[in-house]
Amino acid sequence: MKVIVKAPNNPAIEVEIENELEALQGIVGGYIECVYLPNGAILICNEEGKIRNLPRNFITQRDVIKGTVIICGESEEDFDDVSITLDEFNQMLIDWGNDL
Repeated sequence: MKVIVKAPNNPAIEVEIENELEALQGIVGGYIECVYLPNGAILICNEEGKIRNLPRNFITQRDVIKGTVIICGESEEDFDDVSITLDEFNQMLIDWGNDL
């Protein structure tokens, strides 16, 4: 599936990954947690990112996101191709007060 991946201290990029739990966990480095963004996209992060003190990635309106994240879309009962563009995601980061 087509997703956006954002690692700490690196720009966001679009990549193709397998739509498999193991692939998602491999990218975020552990168990996944889903955060639903206001535009219908899903942010997948490491659920223990703060506990494990992973590197700070960016801030949202409500939280500090740590570790590498995946931005994807959603189908009926599964993840799907990302529903926003890379430019739209970068604009969200700027709107939340992050530098690119």
